[in-house]
Amino acid sequence: MVYLLGAPLQLSRRFRTKHYTVHRRLGRVLLSGALLSGVLALVFGLLHSWGGALEACAALVFGAWFVTCLVLAFRAIRRDDVLHHRRWMIRAFAVGVGIGTIRIWVGLFTAITIGRNGGPEGLTLPDHDAFGVAFWLAFVIHVALGELWLERTPGLRG
Repeated sequence: MVYLLGAPLQLSRRFRTKHYTVHRRLGRVLLSGALLSGVLALVFGLLHSWGGALEACAALVFGAWFVTCLVLAFRAIRRDDVLHHRRWMIRAFAVGVGIGTIRIWVGLFTAITIGRNGGPEGLTLPDHDAFGVAFWLAFVIHVALGELWLERTPGLRG
C-alpha cells in the first residue's frame, strides 16, 4: 500500500526536480517495501491461491516480473542510467496498480454471477477459475498499458 501511494509522487517530474534528495530517500524506502511485497506476493500467491492453478500461475509470472523490474530499476540507477531506471519503475508501477484492478474484475464476475442466480438472495462468489481469470486480465492489461505508455511518451523510448 505504501508503495502504491508513494510511487506516483516518485514518478512526478516536478517532485523529482524540486525535491531530489527526498526523491532518493523515499525511493529507498519504497523500493524496500515493494521488494518485500513482491516476494511475499510470490510466496502467498503460490502457496495460498484461492483461484487455483490459474491464479497461482499469474501470481508467479507477474510477481516475478514485478521483482525483476524493481531490481533492474535499482541496477540502472546505480549505473546513473536515469532513462532505464525510470522505464523499469514505470513497469513495476503498472504491475502494482494491476493488483487493485483484480478486485474490479472479481466484482464484475460477482455481479454477473448474482445476475444469473436471480439477485442477492442467490448471492454466490464466482467460481475459483474466475479469480484466476481476474488476475490474468488485470495484470496483462496493466503491463500492456505500461508498455504502450513507454512507447508513446517522448523521452521514455529506450
